[in-house]
Amino acid sequence: VTNKGREFTELILKGQHMAFDFCVCGDDLPTNKPEPEMLLHAAAQFGVSPHEVLMIGDSGNDALAARQAGCPMALVDYGYTEGLALDDIPNDVIIHSFLDLLPLL
Repeated sequence: VTNKGREFTELILKGQHMAFDFCVCGDDLPTNKPEPEMLLHAAAQFGVSPHEVLMIGDSGNDALAARQAGCPMALVDYGYTEGLALDDIPNDVIIHSFLDLLPLL
């Protein structure tokens, strides 16, 4: 789930040799994060409840979208925080690496 447009997102993913079966981009729905619709849409596509979706993000927009959608939130301690201190961004856990998620899953 990204606020970036689909064309730009696909270029980034291709350049990083990454592919996903499903991606919600900023121009796919009428609203973007911090509104919850993108996460609710993703949950519906996978047939799960929002509380079963783990939002991993680096910004206040990610955190607000997760909270509004009812998703747990993991905040990475690197990336784009929009100038906010990590302690000021609502989260359930702050991770340093995706490996930190393994014990939580």
